[in-house]
Parts: sequence; C-alpha cells; structure tokens
Amino acid sequence: MNAAARPSPHRIGRAGALVDVVVLVGALALALTPLVPVFGAGPAWRAIAAGLALGTGVAALGAWRRWTGLGVVAVLVLVYFGIGGAVAAPRMMTAHVLPSGAALTGLAAGVVTSWKQVLTLDPPLGDTGTVLVAPFVLALCGAALALGAAWRSRARGARAAAALVPPAVLVAAVLLGTATAVVPLPVGLVLSVGLVIWAAWRTGGLQPRRALSLVVVIGVAVGSGTVLGPVVGGESARYVLRDEITPPFDPRDFKSPLSAFRRFVKEQKDTDLLTVTGLPKGATVRLATLDAFDGVVWNVAGGRAAEGSGEFRRVGSTIAETVRGEPVTVGVQIRALSGVWLPTVGDATSFRFTGAGGTAERLRYNDATGAAVLTGGLSDGVSYTIDAVLPPVPDDTEVGGAPAANVVLPPAVDVPDVVGVRAAEIARTAGAPVLVARSLQKALADKGYFSDGQTDAGEYPSLAGHGANRIATLLGGGLMVGDGEQYASAMALMARQMGLPARVVLGFVPTDAQAGAPSITFTGAQVQAWVEIAFAGYGWVPFYPTPPESRTPQKDTQAQQPEADPQVLQPPPPPAPPVNAPNDDLEQPQVDEARHAGQGTSVWHTVAVVGGSRRSRSCSSSCRRRWCSVPSVVGCGGVTRHRTR
Repeated sequence: MNAAARPSPHRIGRAGALVDVVVLVGALALALTPLVPVFGAGPAWRAIAAGLALGTGVAALGAWRRWTGLGVVAVLVLVYFGIGGAVAAPRMMTAHVLPSGAALTGLAAGVVTSWKQVLTLDPPLGDTGTVLVAPFVLALCGAALALGAAWRSRARGARAAAALVPPAVLVAAVLLGTATAVVPLPVGLVLSVGLVIWAAWRTGGLQPRRALSLVVVIGVAVGSGTVLGPVVGGESARYVLRDEITPPFDPRDFKSPLSAFRRFVKEQKDTDLLTVTGLPKGATVRLATLDAFDGVVWNVAGGRAAEGSGEFRRVGSTIAETVRGEPVTVGVQIRALSGVWLPTVGDATSFRFTGAGGTAERLRYNDATGAAVLTGGLSDGVSYTIDAVLPPVPDDTEVGGAPAANVVLPPAVDVPDVVGVRAAEIARTAGAPVLVARSLQKALADKGYFSDGQTDAGEYPSLAGHGANRIATLLGGGLMVGDGEQYASAMALMARQMGLPARVVLGFVPTDAQAGAPSITFTGAQVQAWVEIAFAGYGWVPFYPTPPESRTPQKDTQAQQPEADPQVLQPPPPPAPPVNAPNDDLEQPQVDEARHAGQGTSVWHTVAVVGGSRRSRSCSSSCRRRWCSVPSVVGCGGVTRHRTR
C-alpha cells in the first residue's frame, strides 16, 4: 500500500477526528484514574495529561504526514526523551526544564524499572525519582496507539478495534493501583457505553434503536453486577499486584533492638550517637517499635505478621497523614549510632536526605508503627530532614472511659503466670482501660527500684534481658529492680494480659535541661524504653513505667520475706488452782476441769499438748483481734499468753 492510499484525518472529516479524540482520549483518562491514589492527584494528573496530549499530537501528525508505523515510533521516542524529563523526572532536570545527563539516564532506565518502583513503594509516590514514567508512558503510548488505529486503518473493523485500547490500559492501571477502588461504577459504565457506541458509529452500523437497546442492556448488566456482586463474591479484596509482592526488608533478619539496651547505657554512655535539631519540647525520638514477644525478646514483627504491625515499604516523596496533630520539621544527623534502625519523630510525612550515605532508595518506612530503617545500615554523616505530625498526648481525664482500640497485634507467647496474677492484683479496682494502664505504670514506677546492672559502681545487681525468666524474677521476687528494658517489657506484657493492645518503644528521651533546645545531642545514657497502648479515638498513648534513676536500692538491701514463727513445743499447762465452793448453797457445785482433764491417758495428753502448740502458732496472726480458742492457757508464738474464753 502506497502512502497516498492511507487515510488521514482529512478523509474522515475534521468533525469525525474530533469525535475520535474526545471519545478515545476521554476513555483513556478514565482508564488511568486508578493510578491517582498511587501518585497523588497533582503528580498523577500532570503526567497523564501530558502523556495524552503528546500522544494525540504525535498520532495526528503521523496521520497527517502519512508516516509509517516505524516513523511514528521514532517520533514517540524523541518526544519521550526530549519532553518526558520535565514531566516524569522533574527533580532530575536542570532548573526543572532543561534535560540533564541524570534525567536522560533515569528516563532510559525508568522504562524498565519504574514499574517495579510503583509496586514496591508505599503510596502516595509523588514525583520521586522516575516513578512518573509509568503513567506517562501508559498515557503517551495509549493515545498514540488508539488514535493511530482509528485514523490510519482502512478497514472499518480495524478502526473500531481502537476501542480495545482503553480497556487494556484500565487493566494495567488497576494492577498497578491500590486495593481502594476509584469510582468503579462511573468508569465502567462510561467506558462500556461510550466505547461500544463509538465503535458502532465508526463502523457505520449505529442505529438509534440499537443504541438505546445497548444502553439498556449495559445498564442492567452494570446494575446487576453492582447489587449482586458483593452477595455472590463476598467481601473478597480487590486484586492488585502490589499486594502480591513481598517487601524486600524483613525485620526478623535482625536482632531485637531492645536487647542492645544495656550496650547503650554501658558501652556508649558518653558517646554522641545522633544530633537532632528542631525537636519540640515534650517530643521523643523513636528508634524502633516492638510488638512481638516470643518468650525470649520483644522484636519488630515481620511483614503481614498482624494488621497492627504494618510492614516496612519504600515510600515516595510524601507519606499520607494518618493522624492529626502539630506539624513539625526536624533535622537528624547520625554520628556513632549504628544498625539499620533510623531515628524518627512523630508520624512522618516525608524524608529528605542531604548527607552522604543516606538515600531515599534505601529507606523503608512503617506507617503503622512510625518506625523506619535504612537498608545497608547507618553510618556517620547520614543527614536527613523529617516532616512529621506530632499527635497530642491526652491525659487520663481526656481518655476517660474510651475502650481499647481494635488493633490486631501478634500474640505474646510463653508469658509467665506471675504476669497475669500481678496485673490482676494491681488493676483490680481500675474501672476504665486507661485507669488499668495507669495503675500498672504507677505500680512499677512507684514500687520498683532502678538499676542498670553496673555493680562496679556500687549499684544493686540487676541482670540484663527482658525475656520470660527475667520478667518472672522482676515481678515474683521480693524487690523489683531493673531499668527501662525490664520495666517496659513487664508493663507491656501485663497490659496484654489485661486485654489492652500494648507495644514497646525504644528511643531517646531528652533530659529536662535539653527539652526545647534548638539542637540536642543524644548519648547512650539517654536511651529509654517505654510502652504505648492504643485507645479508641485517641491512638497510641505513651506510658513510662521505669522508676526514676534516683530511686536505687542499697547494695545490702535484701528482699523482705515474711519469716515464719518457729514451731516450739509448748510446755503443758500448769494445773488450775483448786476451786472453792461458795459460801452460799444457791449455785450448783462447779467441777474441777483440770482434774477431769488429768484423768485421760497419756496419749490424749500428748495430743492436747501438740494441738495446743499448733493452735498457738496459727492464732498468732489474729490474737490481737480476738481471744485465743485453745482449750488451755498456752503461749501464743512463744511470746504472749492468753486465757480461754
């Protein structure tokens, strides 16, 4: 076929070409709407609109100039690299407009890698890196393909096949999107009705009566599916590819950060670990959130372990806000802090790395716990800025009678029995969930003693660890002695036993002198562990169960166990004095009980003596309240003598 035989927009008429653009481009725009929650409305629609406009222009120019298919593809490639950088990778452009070497390289790699980034990053992605390549390419190629087929094909059936492009793009957008449906009924209805009517008009077979019947049939089908679909299919989740991809970071591959508590307070007590600027007064720095207890350690739950545990995923330039509170911007510079756990503040809404060794590609954030990691580990010099929201901390009066939040956490296993027993004893008079939590916190902080185990400094011996044996010793011994590692673990386990969703947080707490300072440098001495409990309508509320460091027991303090009274065999009672008969004869003669008692056998005499001895011990705790009921005059505990009633 020669070039002169190819149809052009002029041959189908300007009005017909305009109808093609309106129908096909509009259908493509609707088909790409599932990508809006993935990138955010602003970045997504900019990339989609630019791709649709450029694809329409290339298709129109190719049909007008009668280019071959290869020529159209070549122009699309030039447009992609020439203009696509400003649309899909604006942060890599020079002055956000001029192409740069990094932008061209990113665009070339983005054709292959952007799809993986879309599926592994946590929405909304914004315009981070080259993630916008995916919606831009779908819109650009979709518009060029659909309009090219409608304008360049000679056969009417081939022209109508252009109506299949928007549904194919819709399938791709749904697979790349989130589990939240985006106006599914309007999108499906418009695509179905509009494209079928357009295809019938394009093939010359459109008749008003048939069009009306088609609209009725499609309307009935869509309505039936909307009503009967949930009944037949149940509450099955929407299938998207991102739910099938396992996040690359698994916290179970690393040791429990709480197990390093003693290393912080001993080996790095005076070591500068990190510097924080702009930390508001009363705020803390979170290092890790631990919600899984296996009887040995508290650890960070792995991905999909429980709904409330969340999972660590890559995030885009912005993170969706999940709580309300005070917006803050905090700068963090890592010094001697090691490991993979990245310090955070509040609920982060964005991370911006500026120092060497820290990049957004290595960041993984868990929006359910507010914790973050940097794969590959931290290093001295990593610097970043956090935009975050600090939720208000309500007091007990504000929480009032609010029930515990419906948060699903991994179950705690191998919990010592003493944990439930002590929790029930402490909170037996608490009437509301927040009062239960407060009573547990106050019992530990007010009755416990602080010691971080530094016996060489003359402190009371205190073992490290926070497993089942250590907590059983803490709660079941005579004295409660430990530091934040033990007290936070004990309170979280007791709260769990009382039905409260509790987790342990490891982080840094400023001293009173540091609070509110423009710049704070934290050392290992300021590491602390506390407990967070979730209440309905108030979120996670912190509790600090560790006693003050000034409350330390003396080295010679011993557990004050109640000593049992010695079981001393009491001597037989002395004989009662003889009873003289009264002078008058108005009463009955009294019997000498001692004389009758002495008529028994020696066996009964021994029984009476031993029984009196045992009764004297058992009555020692109540002799101050009532007369001793031993049938003789006996010694109570070998100290006090009583006479029978």
